Amino acid sequence: MRLLFASVVALLTGVIRAQHVGRVGPTVPASSKVYECNVLNFGAKADNITDVGPAIKSAFNNCIVKNPNSRLIIPQGNYLLSSTVLLNGGSNWAFQLDGLITLDYSAYLSGSVSGNALVFQRMNEFELYSSNGKGAMYGYLYRSRPNQSGRSGWPRLLHVYLSSNFSVHDIKLVDAPSFHLVVGEATNAEVYRITIRGGNQGGLDGVDISGTNYHVHHVEVTNRDECVTNAFMLKTYPGGASPGYVKNVLLRNFTNIDVTYNAYITQYWQNSYAAGAPNVQLSNITFSNWRGSVNNGANRGAVVMIGSETNPPVNINVNSFSFWTVEGNKMIDRCSSTYGSGSCIKSLSANVTPAKYATVSITATSAPTGWVKPSAPWGIPPYDLHKPIPIPTSTFY
Repeated sequence: MRLLFASVVALLTGVIRAQHVGRVGPTVPASSKVYECNVLNFGAKADNITDVGPAIKSAFNNCIVKNPNSRLIIPQGNYLLSSTVLLNGGSNWAFQLDGLITLDYSAYLSGSVSGNALVFQRMNEFELYSSNGKGAMYGYLYRSRPNQSGRSGWPRLLHVYLSSNFSVHDIKLVDAPSFHLVVGEATNAEVYRITIRGGNQGGLDGVDISGTNYHVHHVEVTNRDECVTNAFMLKTYPGGASPGYVKNVLLRNFTNIDVTYNAYITQYWQNSYAAGAPNVQLSNITFSNWRGSVNNGANRGAVVMIGSETNPPVNINVNSFSFWTVEGNKMIDRCSSTYGSGSCIKSLSANVTPAKYATVSITATSAPTGWVKPSAPWGIPPYDLHKPIPIPTSTFY
């Protein structure tokens, strides 16, 4: 198991404009949401037997929607979720999760909970948080192993979609049947102090995001998904039917331990050297203040940039990197058709059209001055695939 601890963590999907350039999150704090809508008053029971889903929906529809500046509260205790919850169209409210919500294992096998367990859609001026640091969702994936037939339809734990001016913070997401947190097609979002503990296998993404003007920081993800063993990968194919761009992205303060892919961009993923320009344009992406270790530096260094030969990435910048290899005694960074600054990336003069260039490399035969082998954070070694993952004690409290 490898752990990624960073101030900005993102799996970039679709069209991304991720370097926040203005205010993010709600404009007023959750403390201003003085009207309380407690799920215990709408039929919920903290008995880990009764489905809390109907109570959450009732509290939202009959209390939150009718009372501005309100909070939907799930107090401390254990609650079972046996049905998908979709909350749509709220404004100026907060969801305070202070208890533990556990997915009903039989419900997601039967399809009663499918796609997503808890969904917030078309929200504005919204805050989802835990006031006591104990708020958590538990997915129970371990119970389904080793038989994972039908897993592709199993639910994500938490999904915030088509929303604006919101934050998600101070919660824990554990052992999701699929992804843990998805924030999609949103604007002005802040995601922070999230602790994620996934199963020791692939396909269990920590955080998936797409949207405009996000700040994601102080997020811990532990699992065996490639999105963690690969610290940052931006992969595109030439041609294709899904045009878009990735621009204005800042990835800052990463600590990566024994990763396979570190700062890695390729526009020819899986050696797809097809003719024609790529439909995804890359520009203004900065990697700043990264440290740690790569698994095999001779095979793949701390920086690998494989840009499009017909439409090279521009303003790709790498600074303040400190890495050494776990295996072997050298580390080779490789760059081609990529412009910006740092490592082997070529600079581009003003008013000059970027052109393709062959691979250039920089080889280091010793660790950087001042490099210290990073210590493994808590959460390692891996959890048994057939036993429950303990709810973590967050380092943020």
